Amino acid sequence: MPNLTFVRNAVFAVASAAAIVTMAAGCVAEDGPLVSSQVGAVAGSDRLHAGEILLPGQAIGAGSTTLVYQDDNNLVLYRSGAPLWSTMAGLGATPNYFAMQTDCNAVVYSTGGYVWASWTNGRGSQCYARVTEGQWFVCSGSNRVWSARGGGDCGDGKSTPGG
Repeated sequence: MPNLTFVRNAVFAVASAAAIVTMAAGCVAEDGPLVSSQVGAVAGSDRLHAGEILLPGQAIGAGSTTLVYQDDNNLVLYRSGAPLWSTMAGLGATPNYFAMQTDCNAVVYSTGGYVWASWTNGRGSQCYARVTEGQWFVCSGSNRVWSARGGGDCGDGKSTPGG
C-alpha cells in the first residue's frame, strides 16, 4: 500500500506547479514574462523592479512600512500595522498579481484584468516601485513619476512632483 502522505504531497506539488504555470502564462509583459520577486510572504526588498510581481500575500517594505498585495485584491501601504493608503479597487474580485511592468506602469490585476494602475506607462524601462518610511512611489531612473502620498526620493534628490 502506498504511503498516503507522500501521495497527497506529490498531488499537491503537481497541482501547485500547474497553477503557477497557468498563472505565469497569463502574466506576459510587452517584452517577456513577469516573475515573482520571491516565493515567500515578503519580497525581502524595498523595491519591485520592472518585470517583477507580487502575488497575493507578498509585500515589499522598509523599516516599519510595508506595501502588501492582499488576498482581497487590495494593494495597501501599512506603517506599524496601520493602513496609510490603499487602492480600494477590485475588492471582491479574484486576485491575480501586482506588477511593476516593463513599460513603467504599476498595475493591480484580478483574474478578470486590471483593476488599478499608476498610469505611468511610457516613462522608460528603468522603473521600479519603492517603499520608504511612510511612503511608496514609482521611479523612472532617478526621477519620481508617481507617489501614493506625495513624497519619495529616487536616489539623487531630483524627484519630480507626482501622484
